[in-house]
Order: sequence, then structure tokens, then C-alpha cells
Amino acid sequence: DYRKFYVREAREKIRSSPSTSKRTRHAARGEKSSPSSLSRLSEISLLSDGELLKTVSQLRGTEKKIEITMLLYLIEVERRGLDLASGYKSLFYYCTRHLKYSESVASRRVRAARCMRDYPAVYEYLSAGKVNICNISAAAKIMTEKNHKSLLDQISGKSTRYVKTLVSSHQPATRIRDMIIPVKVFEKVYVKESGKANEKATGEESGDANSHSFETRGSQGALAGLEDPGGGQRFTTSAGGKNPCTLFGAGAEKGSESEGEGSIRVKEIQKFKLQFAVSPEFMTKYKRVKELMSTRTPRGISFEGAFEALMDEYIERHSPEARTKRREARVAKKKMGSAAKVEKVKSAAKVERAKNEAPAAKTVKAVKVASAARVAKPAAKTDLSSAAPTKGPEELSRFIPQAIKDQVNKRDGGKCAFRGPDGQRCGSKWNIQVDHIIPFALGGSNEPDNLQLLCRRHNQHKALKDFGKKKMHRHSKRDCSGKEHSK
Repeated sequence: DYRKFYVREAREKIRSSPSTSKRTRHAARGEKSSPSSLSRLSEISLLSDGELLKTVSQLRGTEKKIEITMLLYLIEVERRGLDLASGYKSLFYYCTRHLKYSESVASRRVRAARCMRDYPAVYEYLSAGKVNICNISAAAKIMTEKNHKSLLDQISGKSTRYVKTLVSSHQPATRIRDMIIPVKVFEKVYVKESGKANEKATGEESGDANSHSFETRGSQGALAGLEDPGGGQRFTTSAGGKNPCTLFGAGAEKGSESEGEGSIRVKEIQKFKLQFAVSPEFMTKYKRVKELMSTRTPRGISFEGAFEALMDEYIERHSPEARTKRREARVAKKKMGSAAKVEKVKSAAKVERAKNEAPAAKTVKAVKVASAARVAKPAAKTDLSSAAPTKGPEELSRFIPQAIKDQVNKRDGGKCAFRGPDGQRCGSKWNIQVDHIIPFALGGSNEPDNLQLLCRRHNQHKALKDFGKKKMHRHSKRDCSGKEHSK
């Protein structure tokens, strides 16, 4: 009997475990000790079939009640904005980083909670066990005020596959979903016998966690008579005790003949597989980019190489760090140019003095007049600048120079600087905005000490705290009316 065997094994493990003597001493003293997993397993294994099934049903009912109650609490957390106040940029990040839900579970909980908030009938169906959170999360995409009751009746008691099919029939896919899939790929490197030891030592010292390398002799790893269509020989290798991996490569024998006897080093590298749909115009532009790059890469370039080159150029042109470097380079070049001009003027003056050691009186007088004129010009400029009216506090501009924005970006690391009460920093890099710590409307300046980076949601959250909901609501209505008027 399997149950009796399991009970006997569990009891023997409990007796032999070192915690048993501790529990015995606690029992002798009259103290309560926390039950271990083995003791709990032994207790459960002693239940009869009927008691076990009854307990499982009761636990499932309790689990459903807890899940529904959790959705209600998540609705209230989002309504009060506590996810933002705690330093997280959304309820999803609060669930994944603070509550430690997985991304899929968190997304289902958030969608189901918002659906329950918008349509109270969802709560009744969930409480009655007619639908589950997964189905509500899937049906939320097509649920509206008009169809939510009929849709709930339609998906009651149905499987998740049925609900997804129903949703796809009401809302056919308008685009291919973008996907990023982590994958491991193998890359081969043919190593000479002489350079093998050095490369092996270097690889051991590097200790890269994302790549594993291993070697196999061409004569030992080659399987006779097995070749790929490209003419390369087939090698069977294994890495890290995993299943053997078959690799094909062209030119193995040719390389060994020309460079002498060597070995094949195979590296396991982390890559990412991308999937997305593009328009014909995109492909035309991509073809043109490849043509422009053909001067540097006559043999052609891969998608990865082309996109990497384009991204490098965009980052170099638009990132705050690159702008700061260019600005510093321009300042340094300007200083060097001015210093060179000063040295040139000094050297010219020395040559002139050497030629005219005994200048005539007229020349001296002309020099004095010229110097007086040079001195008078800055004085006139100073007078004009002092006479210019200064801007009052009411005329200060909200405009923040790009140099100051880049300085703030460098200081905050390009991330949202909002922190919750427990010190949790948002750290989002999405939709970053420059914010006045003391609002500009309340007399805040455009100095870097009064500026910080905030994501859009935390910027709005701070504005609500600074000015209140009524004023921000009037401000948003004024903006909307202005946009409509402009349209």
C-alpha cells in the first residue's frame, strides 16, 4: 500500500531528523514548537480519502475568497495612488517587485481588478465560482458597459481556451505581437595548437557567466560521412553535462590544413530572438541602409549589425551623455583656440617691438590713440549692458536650457528620482521629464539644485500633492478645451 509506505518513510525521517530531539525537549517543557514540513506531510498522509478530498475542497474555497479579496485591495491601492507613493511607477510594478508576483500572474490580477472596478457584476460571478480570474483577464479586452452581463453569462463555466477563442473572434488581431525571446546559441572558433593554451587561460580568467566554452578535437568530434549542405563537417559536442549538441561549420578541414593541427572551441552565448512585423516602406528604408553600409561591409550586413549601427548613431546624436561630451569638447577646443590666438598676438608683438626699437613720436602717438580706443569700446559696452533693464521675477521664463537638462540627467542617471517613504526609488527610464522640486508657480528656480527627473506618472502624482486635485482638474480641463479649440 503506497500510503502506508509513505507514512512509514515520513515517520522514520522525522525520528532521524535533528529537530526531533528539540521538539521532544519542547514538549517536555510544555513549550509549543513550530511544525516542520515533514510533520505536516505525515499528518496529511494519515487522513482518509474522504477527509483529504473534503479538506482540499475547503482550501480551494478559501483560496478563491482570498484571491477575490486581494483584487478588492488592489483596486483600493490604485485608487489611492499608493503604488506611486511607494516608489513604483504602476500597479503592475508594485505587484511584481513588492508583492513578488510573477509577471503573468500580476498582469492577470491587475486586469481582473480593473475589470471588477468598472463592472461590479464581475464580483458576483467570481464569488459564485462561475468564472475565474484568468477568464476575466482574457475577456476584459472586449468587455464594455453594454455587453458585460451577456458576456459574463457566455463565459460562465467555460474553459480558458474557449474564452480566448471567443475574444479573438470578437477582436481579431490587427497586428503581429512583438516578442523578445531569450535564447542560447553556439558559436565556433578554430584555434591553433600554439594559441590554444593562452586562449584557454584567458577564458578561465574571464569567467563570463553568460557564456560557456568547451573544446573538441576535429578528428575525434567529426562524424564521417555527415556533412551539411554547405559543405561543412558535422561535430557533436556537449557543454556543462547537457545533452550532446550537433554543430555544422564550413571550412573545418580547410582551416586545419592551412593553419596546422588545432582544436575547435565552441562558445555558448546569450542572445535574444526578436519578432515584429514591418511595412513595405520599412523594408525599402532597410534596403537603402544596407546599400549605404555596403562601402564598409561589402559582403553584406545582418539585421543585428544594421540595427546596432542605427541605434549607435541615434544614441550618439540624441542621448544627454553624448551631448554633454560634445559640449565639453567644444569648450575645450574654444579654450585651445583662444590660447593659440593669444600666443600668436604675443609673438607678433615681440617681432614688432624688435623691428621698431626706436619708434617715432607719431607712431607712439598713434599707438596710444589706438590703445585708448580699444579701452573705450568695452567701457561703452559695459555702460549699455548696465543701462539695459533687468527682468523682474514675474518675467522669468519656464524655459530650461538643454545644458542644464543634460546636467540634471547625468546627476540622476537618466532615471526617475522619486522615492517612497521606505526609500524605494522608482528608477523608471520611460517618458522621463524634468520637474521643479519647488514648483515654478510657487517661486522655484531653474537651477539644477531645484530640478529632478521624474517619470510622467510620478510628475503628475507630485503635481496633485503640490496643487491639489481641484486645481489640477481645472488645469487639465483648460488644456483639453484649448486643444479642442485649436483643432
